[in-house]
Amino acid sequence: MLQGWEHERTDLRSVAGGSERAFLALVERYQPVLARVARFWFDQPNEIEALVRQTWTSMLQRLDRFDDQSSLKAWLCVTLIKLARQRKGPEADELLQLAAADPSGPAVDPARFTPSGNHWEGHWKEPPRDWPALSHTAREPVHAALLALPHVERLLLALRDSEGLSSLEVERALDLDEATQQRVLHRGRSRVRAALERHYQTLDAREAT
Repeated sequence: MLQGWEHERTDLRSVAGGSERAFLALVERYQPVLARVARFWFDQPNEIEALVRQTWTSMLQRLDRFDDQSSLKAWLCVTLIKLARQRKGPEADELLQLAAADPSGPAVDPARFTPSGNHWEGHWKEPPRDWPALSHTAREPVHAALLALPHVERLLLALRDSEGLSSLEVERALDLDEATQQRVLHRGRSRVRAALERHYQTLDAREAT
């Protein structure tokens, strides 16, 4: 059985050979992904559609430069983001330059960790609770927490946690090194976890009454 990247190489060879069917199959597979990522850069449907269309055009022009060390999905996402940054200009670069800074303070309350001088300094005083699989009621506060995150945090969570891009692939797209990515991801994940924690604390309080 062919591995995933071998399937993609086969598909791309078919596209390069002029197969409309192979190209339409790729569009059907990856169009929703590209539309999701495009929405991080533009709000208007016509702008999103134009960016996605430009991404496909760029792919067709660069078939001989496909890097099979990356998945095709990642390659397309990186291409789309680079095109989006070109379209947005300095505004996009300013957002990314602010990624390493966090004016709102630590993502997790320092009081939740053992203080300096303690044998377990820096460890949780009480470990975060384990939660069951997200219910429909829990998805709403998580979605709200994601929407409340700064743009770069939401974007990185989407690329790394939802779409499965590697740190190297994200670095190629956003010019954010791995250390910066980890800081931004930690902030975003911690804030979403805090929202989920508050949700379950509210449920526990209701059940206790």
